[in-house]
Amino acid sequence: MKNEKLSFEQLISEHHIIANKSDADIQRILAANDWFRIIDVRLGDIFVSCRMPEYGDRNFWITIPEHPNYQFLVGNEELYKTWIEYKTRNSGNPNSHSIEKYRALIASLDKNGYDSKRVIFVNNRLQVHAGAHRAAWLYNKYGPEFMLSAVQIIPKQKNAGK
Repeated sequence: MKNEKLSFEQLISEHHIIANKSDADIQRILAANDWFRIIDVRLGDIFVSCRMPEYGDRNFWITIPEHPNYQFLVGNEELYKTWIEYKTRNSGNPNSHSIEKYRALIASLDKNGYDSKRVIFVNNRLQVHAGAHRAAWLYNKYGPEFMLSAVQIIPKQKNAGK
């Protein structure tokens, strides 16, 4: 049932969501949130985080077509390469992203399609917290009107008394 509050364990056991607890993005989500909802969302309403020197070394939420993940899919590989290099230099996990890994994901999605059980995690503002590469692929393939089920994360501080 959509919009009911769910624990991470319920997402896995009752809704058969595939999420690897050892993934850094999932660990960060689990540390800050303990309730989730499955919601339907239009791709054109989703925002993705981007941090680059061009933005004054600050994190900005931008639309999917503006993001380097999407730009790579439409031929702007240089922007994606610059973003990955910047992200690698400024993160604690230099192996988290690479052009080779993204190409492998794209090839898998092109061959097998999008697995709706490997959901995109968004917050209440529809900002992606995990699944930005898949969101870019979906946007490129289906456009902004495409509807998908996403997992909305509910921060711990908003859980009090609910």
